[in-house]
Amino acid sequence: MPSPEKQNHEQTQARRSAETDEAMQNGRKGGRQAAEEFRRIAGLNNEAQKTSQHVAHNLDAIAQTSAVLSRGFQEVSKEWLDLWQSHTRRNVEAMTRIAQCRTVPDALAIQSDLVLENLHGTIDLTRRVAERAMQVVTEAEKQTEAERPGRYPSAVAAA
Repeated sequence: MPSPEKQNHEQTQARRSAETDEAMQNGRKGGRQAAEEFRRIAGLNNEAQKTSQHVAHNLDAIAQTSAVLSRGFQEVSKEWLDLWQSHTRRNVEAMTRIAQCRTVPDALAIQSDLVLENLHGTIDLTRRVAERAMQVVTEAEKQTEAERPGRYPSAVAAA
């Protein structure tokens, strides 16, 4: 069973993730409403409406991709926090064992074991973080490609 601190942290992370998702949804909704209101007030012609729709679509894709990246960052942050907590717990336990040692070689053996355990933990976490980062980047890339209608025609003509 996870410690109360870890449960609290996980609840906080879940709440923040939900808040981030809600903020992104509100941002997309607000952007669409603002674009629609601008079109209505300005009485835009067909070309201006297409431009406005294109911009609104791009802003929506940016918001969705930002949500993907934000969730990925939260997951990576949680992994690092878990590693820090694990290292801290192991370090405290090792310090207790070292304090109980009767000889210097025994203390050095415990310390070297601890350093090696921490190194392995850091390497394992770094591998997991790198894998997750690649997953997030791939997911974000797919999101932007799925939402990408193509470049706006005047931007293509100018290029």
